[in-house]
Amino acid sequence: MKNSILSYLITILIISSSGIYSQNESYIPIINPEHTWSILADYTAGGGNLQSFYLRIGDTIILKNGKEYHKVYQTYDSTGLEDIWNQIGFLSEDIETKQCRFMNMNSDEGLIYDFSANVGDTLNMWNTMHQNVPVDVVVLEKDSVLIGGFYRNRLNIMIIPYPGVTEYWIEGVGSTEGLLFSAYTLIGVNYFLLCFFENDELTYHLDEHETCYYGHNAGIDDFIEKKDDIQIWPNPAKEWTSFNYTLPGNETEGVIKITDVTGKIIETIIVSENHGQRIWNTENINPGVYYYTLKSNSLQRTGKLIII
Repeated sequence: MKNSILSYLITILIISSSGIYSQNESYIPIINPEHTWSILADYTAGGGNLQSFYLRIGDTIILKNGKEYHKVYQTYDSTGLEDIWNQIGFLSEDIETKQCRFMNMNSDEGLIYDFSANVGDTLNMWNTMHQNVPVDVVVLEKDSVLIGGFYRNRLNIMIIPYPGVTEYWIEGVGSTEGLLFSAYTLIGVNYFLLCFFENDELTYHLDEHETCYYGHNAGIDDFIEKKDDIQIWPNPAKEWTSFNYTLPGNETEGVIKITDVTGKIIETIIVSENHGQRIWNTENINPGVYYYTLKSNSLQRTGKLIII
């Protein structure tokens, strides 16, 4: 009975999707050493806290099976300093088939993305992070979304054993559950893609959160204290807003960048002293949601700004 219902659902989706979707023919790969993913781990359902970590893709390595892999690194540090990145696995990508596979440090490997799939296709996924088990998923919908100035193909995926559990895969970005958490089914923590940076530019931000970083095992009070290095007022803003900032230690060089929801840079404000204030005239800026990033040599803070 369940299979019949699922087949009927897939048939309806195929019919409703035909004729309204024009696929982007230029595939945008996920693997890029210039990109950074901020992943949110939400333990609040079990009485815990929020915390986040950063992922990036590093050097190329050829493993025994002759395939090319890239090392995947993780850090819980808010600044992403090079010397505290730890390797957690390997990622391979086939541009022709539009597939990505992840291999953990125990050499367990499985398919985590297939952007060649179409509506109604069933895929067997094995996300080997944290000993996740293989699972079948079905493509419910396929469209495109504007991120970072590019239209990217997007797939809406449902995990078949868990009807109603869905996620989105976005070309060049990965899953909305996080780069390495597509088709992830283990219970106890929920993962989300919090922020995505292309060449240090913020191009994706999870709307429900105002920051791209939550301290490791920190409570909400700890998180609020960490925001003191930049304060925004007024927010929402109408005619102007003020950025009050303090850089770490004796640093005197930094930059504040404001982007819209597509990742387009709206304003760049140069910082040339350890602490101070910068006024941004928003009178001629279209109302909406924007994101700011304060960056220096050892600091990166991101938040949300609303213009009314």
